[in-house]
Amino acid sequence: MSNFPRFMKLVYVPIILWVMVQVGRDILFYEYNLYYDITVPRALISASFAIVWYRQFLLGTEHATYAQLFDNVLAPRVFDVYIFLKSIARIILTTIVLFVPTFMLSYLPSFINFHMV
Repeated sequence: MSNFPRFMKLVYVPIILWVMVQVGRDILFYEYNLYYDITVPRALISASFAIVWYRQFLLGTEHATYAQLFDNVLAPRVFDVYIFLKSIARIILTTIVLFVPTFMLSYLPSFINFHMV
């Protein structure tokens, strides 16, 4: 409970953004008959709050601000196209390594039953 005032200070921005996203979705729906799924914006808002909240305990209170978070994310040394493509390749490779054997094992019983008949 000793961190509750700090929690409340950090939670104002996400709450305001959540409300703005909800109001924007309602305006699009009721005024223009357009449906906008707000799952991704809400997830990004929640993730930014979680990162800032945990930065407070890992790096200290002086680094637990949204300005510090966005300065760190937008710094030129943080995002690199090569590292991004390398991460995508890892995800694809891991998916293939996990999916292909699972897929083969799922069809193995039906393959065995087919040839035994």
